[in-house]
Amino acid sequence: MLFGITTPNSAVYSVSLQPNEYNDTDFSLTPTNYSAETSFTNPHALLFYASSLDPTIPYALTVTNEDGAELMIRPGDFQVFAPTFPVS
Repeated sequence: MLFGITTPNSAVYSVSLQPNEYNDTDFSLTPTNYSAETSFTNPHALLFYASSLDPTIPYALTVTNEDGAELMIRPGDFQVFAPTFPVS
């Protein structure tokens, strides 16, 4: 999950998530655009999340500010959760 700050002056941003093994055809290399513009300031807004990822391979996450307006992601705003499997 990627959190950040959304404001009335925030930017359009794009996110691309892809495995570091670029031959994986399940993921598009085309970024998806989102907007962080809101009518009020939210200091802990969810900007992006992904699920059902293969936990055995690394991924690259790229976030791009597309229009030069405000886009704020603080250290610690990126969180990764891994599945836990029951011990038998």
